[in-house]
Amino acid sequence: MPQLTDWISACSAAVSAGATFVTIWMTGLNWKFSQKSEAQAELFEQRKTSLIEFQAKIQGQAWIDSYFRDLLEWSHRVADNISCAIHEIDCPDAEEKRRVLAALSVSIDAGRWYFPNKDHDLHGIHKEPAYRGLRQPILDWLVYAYRVYAELEKVDNKRRYLVHCQRNFVSIVQGIVDPRSRDKSIKKVFADFEAVGSLPDVGRPDR
Repeated sequence: MPQLTDWISACSAAVSAGATFVTIWMTGLNWKFSQKSEAQAELFEQRKTSLIEFQAKIQGQAWIDSYFRDLLEWSHRVADNISCAIHEIDCPDAEEKRRVLAALSVSIDAGRWYFPNKDHDLHGIHKEPAYRGLRQPILDWLVYAYRVYAELEKVDNKRRYLVHCQRNFVSIVQGIVDPRSRDKSIKKVFADFEAVGSLPDVGRPDR
């Protein structure tokens, strides 16, 4: 009987040791899987973050491309309007003159969406938000062209002044859309519109 008891005790010890080993092994295996799972989760988050940043970059580039495409379309219309003023400066048709003046006026206001005024809090603070501050030079040339064509500016040889306005306008636009200076132009665009964000909201009209 002592031998049987010893054998049973030995078996029990062996089973106990085996169970302990299995427990330790399973614990190590679980820890290994846990570490692997955490690493995979971290890698997934990194890839997710990279994807979001890439999407934001793509969306930002799409906005920039759209901005410059719209800017070129607006510039083309402006150049066309000034060209009409140049070639019709002596036109006796009052209706045609009103049409050209209206087109130039629209070009000036639409230009504020691409070239907002500066120093909104220093000049013209009593005006509507988009008209506060000082016009950028590119729009000054359009305003001057309008005034010359409308004969608000008493100058001789109006055609020469209009050609001068057009050439300066084209030169400014060329400097903006030139691929070599695109990064600089983009930074200026964001800087201009950062100030616009501080302008007050426009309310409802008084009745």
